[in-house]
Amino acid sequence: MSKLSKKYLDQKNLEKILNKKFNQGLQLHQTGHFSKARLIYQEILNLQPLNPDALHLMGLSDYFLQNYESALKLISDAININPHVADFYSNRGLVFHANKDHENALKDYERSIAIRPNFAQAYANKGLVLLEQKKIEAAISNFEIAILFLPEYAQAYYNLGNANMALKEYEKALENYNQALSFNPNNVDARFNKGQSLFEQGKFEDALHDFDFCNTPFSRAQALICLNALDRIDEIYKRIEERSDLDDRNISIA
Repeated sequence: MSKLSKKYLDQKNLEKILNKKFNQGLQLHQTGHFSKARLIYQEILNLQPLNPDALHLMGLSDYFLQNYESALKLISDAININPHVADFYSNRGLVFHANKDHENALKDYERSIAIRPNFAQAYANKGLVLLEQKKIEAAISNFEIAILFLPEYAQAYYNLGNANMALKEYEKALENYNQALSFNPNNVDARFNKGQSLFEQGKFEDALHDFDFCNTPFSRAQALICLNALDRIDEIYKRIEERSDLDDRNISIA
């Protein structure tokens, strides 16, 4: 066998091994096993130290594990090797955002959008930073663009609802929370905030239904506030007595 043929076969075998390991890593990643996924990505880097996809995914695993310093370095290394991938910038933006570095987070989301103009997640992530900066109208614009590109984007509807709540536009917020719940009925945060928007509109019975559905310590406290607004005082005392073991350390109820 010629050296050229052997080199070709070796390259083919390497590609097969890398593809298999990437699939293993992604499967672990998608099921939330980030530490195990990270080990697989390290195996890939042992074989191919300058693989930008492995560096990026390893950095993303570190982000989910809240190892932000390592995540920032790894994803930056991936960008240095291949500066033309929108996901790299968008995910580094997540790391900057987690570190409260809003300026660099926004720059990375904008770089990501420049590469992929229809990148819904980058618009939504940019909107979240703007919302934290109290730039509500700009945040709303970005959430709306995200939904335009990805009409079933439940989280973008949820965040848009939160922006509307910040502007005290409770009816609009309610519409957006309902949209979010139509795509993800188990989103407890959207259900709770929907209850808040109903409460602010004086729809106490409907709000009570949503708070009861959530059944979290804070939602149980909010349910009591609804009952008070409905003048159902006896039920307040009954609930407190029935749930004394469940809420014995619930400061909101106390």
